[in-house]
Amino acid sequence: MLCVEAVGVICAVLLTELGGIHQLKECNNFIGRSDWYLRLQIEHNQRLDIVDTIICVMPGKITNKSHRRNYNYIIVLSNSEWCLA
Repeated sequence: MLCVEAVGVICAVLLTELGGIHQLKECNNFIGRSDWYLRLQIEHNQRLDIVDTIICVMPGKITNKSHRRNYNYIIVLSNSEWCLA
């Protein structure tokens, strides 16, 4: 099991469901997406849709998006295109 911390919240990902770990890069933002959708990143010719973990785990508790400056890595979930920041 891989345990990671995001804004003081510890999340666990089963290693059997870990598709990879990448550094979060400057990438495209999409206007009109939900607050939980962080951005799109292309990694090794693969499209990765990145989710803001804290907004998903603690909806309504976050009043601004300043925590996003502290995201450094993304965790790819299994063989999907979805990642957690």
